[in-house]
Amino acid sequence: MQPLARKGTVLAERFRVLEVLGSGSSGVVYGVEDVLLGERAALKVLWQAMSPEDVGFRRLKREVKAAHRLTAESLVQVRDVFFVGERPAILMEWVRGMSLQERIRREGALPREEAEAVFAKLMDALSRLHGISVVHRDVKSSNVFLGDGGTVKLGDFGLVKGEDLGATLTEMETVVGTPSYMAPEVIRGNAATPSSDLYAAGVVLFEMLAGRLPFETRTGVEAASRHLTAPPPLHLLKTAGVPTRLVRLVAGLLEKDPADRPPSAKAVMESLRGGGPALPRLRRRHVRAAVL
Repeated sequence: MQPLARKGTVLAERFRVLEVLGSGSSGVVYGVEDVLLGERAALKVLWQAMSPEDVGFRRLKREVKAAHRLTAESLVQVRDVFFVGERPAILMEWVRGMSLQERIRREGALPREEAEAVFAKLMDALSRLHGISVVHRDVKSSNVFLGDGGTVKLGDFGLVKGEDLGATLTEMETVVGTPSYMAPEVIRGNAATPSSDLYAAGVVLFEMLAGRLPFETRTGVEAASRHLTAPPPLHLLKTAGVPTRLVRLVAGLLEKDPADRPPSAKAVMESLRGGGPALPRLRRRHVRAAVL
């Protein structure tokens, strides 16, 4: 892992670092100024070194090209991909505001109407990604950005994977994602799918409504174990006064078996709007968990 660039450093002879926006297992995201155009942007520099001829970089270029075609308001705009030294870098829109995770940690659970509105934007973003056969793979509250003026955007495309691209960008990792949001099938080592994105989105919805994760653990291994075997603590939503229809939605999204989850992000959007088929009733085990 390379040291972080300091404020004022110019990367790729063009992008002056203004601040570090965040870092993780796949790379670091800088807030930068394009000294050529005078514009501000976010620049994600991956830790893994590559060459232009590497299969991984060619996959990355195709992923960025696919994401670049999406200009929806619910998605962080992806602009370009190039090298910073030997490491690939993705140039993206810089969303001013805070992450959903920061908002929850600062203020607790969101008001129900706001949580529904944010979740609808998240479903719109996933519907658009899945519509071009792209799986995000790391949906979580820290990747949902609440911008100025009430905008909601899903970002961090550093882990997305198109169905036709084969291996992921982080091939050195057996499992890619964040354990607290990871679907059971992905924990078991199966390929990520749109349904596993929906599971992670269900964790985000629970987090917005309860002000905490469904499984708060000390380690990623413990979190993964709970997602594999434990029923979601729906009683926390009931205690918080969350309507049954939203509890039912969370329960459906957090089903252990992908076949039992809603069929698509689009179907969830239509159900939220009241124009789609009703979501399945709570399973008996979920009813028991909700009233404990």
